[in-house]
Order: sequence, then structure tokens, then C-alpha cells
Amino acid sequence: MQRVASCSKWITPESSSTCLGSHISRRFRSAPSRRTTVRYQNPTQLSRTRNVIAPPPPRVDIGSIARRLTPDNPEAILQFFEKHVADWAASKRVADRLALFGVPHEHIPTVLLVFTQAVASKKLSTHNGYIDYSLERFGRMSPDDDEGQYFDMVYTTVLYTWTTDAANQAFVESQGVPRAVVLGMRGLAEATSRAHPGDAYAAARGLRRKFIMHVGPTNSGKTHHALRALAAAPTGIYAGPLRLLAHEIWERLNLGQIVPAGVEEDAMAPGGNPQYARKCNMVTGEEVKIVDENARLYSCTVEMIKPNMLYDVAVVDEIQMIGDSERGFAWTEAVLGLNAREIHLCGEETAVPLVEAILKETNDDLVVNRYERLTPLEVEKQSLGGDLSRIRKGDCIVTFSRKSIFQMKRDVERELGVSCATVYGRLPPEVRSEQADLFNDPNNGVDVLIGSDAIGMGLNLKIRRIIFAQVQKYHNNHIQHLSISSTKQIAGRAGRFGMHGSESPGGFTTTLHEPDLPFLTRTMTLGIPALKTARLTPTYASLVATASALPAHAAMNTIFLAHAYASKLAPTYRYIYSSATRVCTNYLDAYIQGTPMADFEVMLAAPIPWRDRDALPFIERLLTLFSTQGIARLGACLEATPFAEALDKLEAPRARATHGDLILLETFHKMLGLYAWLGYRRPVAFPDQPEAADLKPRVQQAIEVALLSLTTNRVEGKSRRALIDYSALRQTGGDKINKRAKLFAQYTAKYA
Repeated sequence: MQRVASCSKWITPESSSTCLGSHISRRFRSAPSRRTTVRYQNPTQLSRTRNVIAPPPPRVDIGSIARRLTPDNPEAILQFFEKHVADWAASKRVADRLALFGVPHEHIPTVLLVFTQAVASKKLSTHNGYIDYSLERFGRMSPDDDEGQYFDMVYTTVLYTWTTDAANQAFVESQGVPRAVVLGMRGLAEATSRAHPGDAYAAARGLRRKFIMHVGPTNSGKTHHALRALAAAPTGIYAGPLRLLAHEIWERLNLGQIVPAGVEEDAMAPGGNPQYARKCNMVTGEEVKIVDENARLYSCTVEMIKPNMLYDVAVVDEIQMIGDSERGFAWTEAVLGLNAREIHLCGEETAVPLVEAILKETNDDLVVNRYERLTPLEVEKQSLGGDLSRIRKGDCIVTFSRKSIFQMKRDVERELGVSCATVYGRLPPEVRSEQADLFNDPNNGVDVLIGSDAIGMGLNLKIRRIIFAQVQKYHNNHIQHLSISSTKQIAGRAGRFGMHGSESPGGFTTTLHEPDLPFLTRTMTLGIPALKTARLTPTYASLVATASALPAHAAMNTIFLAHAYASKLAPTYRYIYSSATRVCTNYLDAYIQGTPMADFEVMLAAPIPWRDRDALPFIERLLTLFSTQGIARLGACLEATPFAEALDKLEAPRARATHGDLILLETFHKMLGLYAWLGYRRPVAFPDQPEAADLKPRVQQAIEVALLSLTTNRVEGKSRRALIDYSALRQTGGDKINKRAKLFAQYTAKYA
């Protein structure tokens, strides 16, 4: 145990909790750690005249106050900062983290005491201090953040920034903090900090780029205008969030389905106009399609942008994802680093203030074009009241778990005797597209769509009405209401412009259950809050530097933790560090510890579904072979997994699938995609990419068969009930049935 210099009492974690627990926020308190035996007390509660603990102030609900903090109210931020520093400093979690970062145990109480006294005496609450220590970050908490974790992070970054500031070094040392401790903390802060992230992109800094933001609600035509500019450009690139979107744009450009800017738009044949066709190559994380080696256009996923290539026009879709806690860094890198003369950013209005702040730093030009929805969207006055018989042709029922999706599918098919298409996140993109085609064809009997929020992006769907079966979903380990953005994006899929032919335009939305309707009605009238921060990811250089600044043999999780908690960043930026990051780094620490940092970097970026239990045997085998032998053959990775058996079962005649079979096949497809992704980056270590490519279409076909097999009305032999349509459409074109409908008909006839 260590003695706090100014206190004559020994303070244990138990006694500290007893003395201080009444005023320490529960969100800042954590269970005692086994690693650290330092005993310390809340530094600012020490009386200088009497070595006793001062009476605790009344407990304050930090969360309720913090949610009201905004960047444009610095007075409130400073008041909060000064008032709650004691609660933060008293947390065992803070001491444990400082020890993990290399601060000697015996000096942790002194470091915290000096800092909290400086804060309490307003040394940091000056105009310059507010800017230099990025105190504005207290007002940039995102709606998804846990208050305690977020403010713990901000306080810790301020501690490191202030303590390691050269202007404060003499004062800090005079208060009893050894110079070696200050220099150690400074080394970590410098390794993780990125004062000007844009400086890493020299090519982009050599241009005066013109940004054009196209912002508006779903179905407002914002992306359409940007794509026309791309189709007219000598060289260009499209970057979207999904492989499905990249494939769609690649196909449309090659088929001439996008009219170039400057050309009058007229009615176009479904197959496109050869006059407008542009040769375009596609590059995604796991797939490359080369139409022509000399093609001047590219379509890719955002992570695959090459910042050193020069383009005339670039289009970045779904720009609001710049704030995503796991993938947002790719959009940040696109805005900072795209080497293009003209860059179109498409997405929500919420991203405008953040992009403005970033481009002010990079000295680029910005034009904002705002769009209104092309077709009306109406919230219905009544819910369905739980009555599935009120479902109509063209309805989409939205729910948020795989289990509830299939339960709803069974219920609807049993009640109405119709077939339902399904779209959810675990389905391969190709199968989602097939399911969308089934639903969109008005003549094949697949009249209802059951889906998750996966319908909100990347699919063109002829939805007339969105029905929310739920308005809450599981997120960040708890159930919470849908965000305004998610609600509007999902509801906005109804009545998509141009998808309903000559029918009257417009869409509708409602809820399945009456208690949920007030939430939907109210939310659809609200504005979407602006994004607070753009995400960054550690660079290779910062990973190496941070590993050197931390104690020897630091785990990768600690390296990422240090980036989030010890770095100095502008208030508009923030490192990724989510629960998914923790799971990922912990697995990599367990399986590839000791491998070169470059290999760690590849695995950190790989699309590995760490929380999919069915995938873990494959993943663990792959990582073990890679780290011990330097090569992981696909066949060896598949050993001891049930994937091949599930595939054989569904490829057999008269196959009947279970939900367990479908889950295994979905995971199998993910693993093949993962292997292909790694094969592009490490072809020697993962040489069986051709085998993976051959297996993928077989697995996709098996998934489609499984979905058909699980169709309730086929199994039970129910007669199909004609659903009431929204319009008096004539049923024409009876022979016009696509290949998915034919497959459905053949399968039903053969196995019914």
C-alpha cells in the first residue's frame, strides 16, 4: 500500500467507497481491480489545514446534466468540468488505466491530486485552456454513448494533454510528480495524438478541392445528381458503404443506365442506353471485377479508396456514416484524403456542420445542395392494432432480430396464405438482392416483405407501406428506442420515386401495435441532431509508436485504449474504440500475439464476425495456422466446422432446411468472404481464394433453397389468399416471371 502524502489515514478501496460512495457517480465507479494495490482517495476532498476527508457534496446525476452540454455553451462545459473532476479522479478505473499506461503505482495519487487541484482552481478554465485542452469535447457526446465511459475518456485526455504540456512541466514537477513520469506520459500522448489528421494526405493537400454536398431525406434524388456528374467525368470513383451498392453502381455505369450531367434526361429503356455506357471496374474488400484494364471509372466500398490516385470526380455515399463508431474512420479518410478535383458527398443533413468544420481545416471549398422528398410520405392515423389480416400487398414489416423476423414470416404466411420475402443483415448481399427481386415482381405471389433495418440502405424496393412491428432494438447491451435518423431512413423506404410505375406516388408508414404509434408519429416530425464527431482509426505509425511508449509487451487492446484515452485531438475528431474493438483486439492478443504489427493491422481491418459463435472455430483455426505456420489453407480452416455438412444437406434432392441449417450457411458465406478478403491482402498466407470463390455461389444457392424451404404456406399446403392492393392495378404480364419466381415455382411443385 502507498500513503497519500497529505493524508495521515490509510485508505482502502472498501473504506474509500464507504466515505465517498454517496457522491461518486455510479457511472464512474467500477469494481476493484486485481492488478493494482494502490490505495488512494479522492484528491480534492483533502483538507490542507486538517488532514481529514472533507464532507462529500451531494450526489449529482451526471448523465442528466451532461446531455444538455453543447459546444456553443462553454460556460456550462467549464462548470461541469470543474464540478465533477473529483468524482472522476476517485474512480479505481482511472487509477488502473494509468497504471496500465505505465504511470508508476506510487505516483498515481500525486498525478491525480495535482490535476484535480489545478482544475478546481480554474487553471484550465481560461480562454486558451478551453481551446488548448479541447474542453469543447465535453459537449460532443453522441446519443449512443454511455455517459460515464465518455466523460471518463474526455477527462483522461485532458489530464494527459495538460500534464504533458511543456508550459506546465515546471509546475507539475514542483508539486511532486517526477520528471520521468511526466516524460513517460508525454511520450504516450505524442504517440497517439493527431493535431492535424489531414496532413497525412499530401496529394489531397496539393489540391484546392471542391466539395458538393447533396443532402436530404430518403427518396429525395440526392445521389442521382451526384452519379450524373460521375457519369460525365473523364475519370472518377464511386464509394459506398456496401458491396451491394458498389456492384449496383458498377453495373449501371457499364450498362449506360446513368444519364451523364449536361445531357437531357428522357425515358430510358430498362436495359440502359449504350450511348451512355462507361467502362467501370469494381473493387471491394473481397471482390475485384476488371472490365477493362484502362477503364477510367471505379466503383468501390469506402474502405477501398486509394487516396493517391487522382480523379476528376468522386462520389462518396452515405456521408453521415462518418460518425459511425466502428466504420466512420473510412468516411473521415475519404473527406480528408480523396485526391479528386470535385467531390460529391451524399447523405443526411446531419453531416453538414461536421464536414464544414473539417473542410475549414483543409482549406477546401464547399457547396451544399439540399433536396426535398420526391414523393409524399404519410404517417397513418391508426396502427394495425396487432391484426395481421390488415396487411396489404406491397407492405414491409420491420422488426429487429433474426428470430422475430422468422416468427413474423411464419405468422403472416399462416394468417394470409401468402409468401413473404425476407431481408436482414446476416443474409449475403446477393441473396438480399434476390429477395428484393422476388418482392418487387408484382406477379409471382411474393407480396409482403419482412425485414430488419437492413432495408434502409442498398436495395431498391417497391414498398408501399412500412409497418414497424417494433420501435425499439437491442443496442450497446440494452434495449433502446430507434434513433430519429434510423426511424426516418426506414420509414422513408416507402413509396420510392420511380419504383411504382404509373401508380400514384407516395408511401405510408404505421406500426403494428397501437402503443408504438405515438412514438412514430412524433419522431417523424423531429429534426435529426447534427453529428458531433468524425471517427479516426490509429495509423500504422501510431500503432508502432504507441507500442513503444507503453510498458513492454503491451496488448493490442491497451494500444487502442491509449489512442482513445491519451491522445490530443481537435474536438471534431475521435478515435474508434467500441465494444467491438475490445472484442477484436482481445481475440487478436490471444491468437496472434508476437506477429509483426503489419499483420496485426490487416487483421484489425478484416471483416471478422467475432461475436458469431458459429464462426469462432473457423476464425480460431485460421488465426492459429496463420500465426504458427504462416499459411492457412481453406480446407484446414473448415475442419471441425459443420459448414460443409450443412451445404451437402441442402444440395441433396428433396432437402428440407431447419433454421439451424440456414444460420450455418449464412456464417459459412461470411467465412468465405473473410478468406477472400484476406487472400487479396496476403495471397501467400491465404492461397485458396479460387476455391472460396467457387464455393460462394453454391452457398448462396443453398441459402435461397433454405429460405424457400422455410416458407410456411408451402409446408402446410395453404391456399393463397389474394391481398388487397393499394390501387386498382390490372394483373397483366402473367408470363413475365423472373428466374427467382421460376425457382420458387419449380421447388414448390417438386417438393410440396
